[in-house]
Amino acid sequence: MRKQKNGRNDGGHAEYTCPNCYVDEVKCGLRKPLPQSAVLGAKDLPRTVLSDHIEDRLFKRLKQEKQDRAAAAGKDIDEAVLLFQKIEGVEVCLFGMYIQEFGAECSFPNQRCIYLSFLDSVKYFRPEIKTVSGEALSTFVYHEILIGYLEYSKLRGFTSCYIWACPPLKGDDYILHCHPEIQKTLKSDKLREWFLSMLRKASKEEVVVELKNLYDHFFITMGECKAKVTAARLPYFDGDYWPGVAEEMISQLWQEEDDRKLQKKSKAKEIIKKRALESSGNTDLSGNASKDALLMQKVKYFFDLCVLLTNALYYGGSLHM
Repeated sequence: MRKQKNGRNDGGHAEYTCPNCYVDEVKCGLRKPLPQSAVLGAKDLPRTVLSDHIEDRLFKRLKQEKQDRAAAAGKDIDEAVLLFQKIEGVEVCLFGMYIQEFGAECSFPNQRCIYLSFLDSVKYFRPEIKTVSGEALSTFVYHEILIGYLEYSKLRGFTSCYIWACPPLKGDDYILHCHPEIQKTLKSDKLREWFLSMLRKASKEEVVVELKNLYDHFFITMGECKAKVTAARLPYFDGDYWPGVAEEMISQLWQEEDDRKLQKKSKAKEIIKKRALESSGNTDLSGNASKDALLMQKVKYFFDLCVLLTNALYYGGSLHM
């Protein structure tokens, strides 16, 4: 063990211990680390009847304020699930996910829905081994956390969950601030397969009973159903992909209308647009109704294009529990 005089204490005899040497001695059994109980924190301060009363009141009021804030925003409380593992005496956050929950008090189409908005991890999980099935043990653990959450949510009365499988761009971080350089970011197809693998496990355990993507669920007519798909029928989640696309398309529609008013486009083009709306079964050609129909035509075209490009669309994929 290297020891030297502490340069910051010129007149004293304090000794400096190399932290690397200390760790090596702990591993070899030559030194015992301090027990966790030896490191005192705020929770170890003496408690009194007054402190307990104030804490209980504060926690209840914070919980109520969070519920009121969520109700005012038209959604249920956002949830966060984190996984910690103690590595060399340090508790490391390895995995996290953010969820938006919309309970029975929410209106349709968000009623009893869950939106898995963000999921993130860092490559520090130990041990780095594979399971009997051949998948990484970390994948097994993360899948079990997700399946466990879906199972618990199903028992609480939630009926569907929407997942947007989209990898972050280079340099972006979803939840955890930084990632090791050795960690690779999954591409879109690999990330979708990662989620689908988890959902196949959940389906096998009957936690999930049906799996669809957003396009199949809302744009493909089944049986005798003749209901038209309007923007109000699609779920709207904070930060989700399709609402952003829809809002951009709405801005384009408004801009196109403003341009028509300024340039006074020919009547023939208006007749063509009117016929296109009538051919799609829209008899109400008032301002808002026609914009809704045009928006859904654009959205459907966009999702059609996504299906052709990815061959396995999973933007906003939904599963029923």
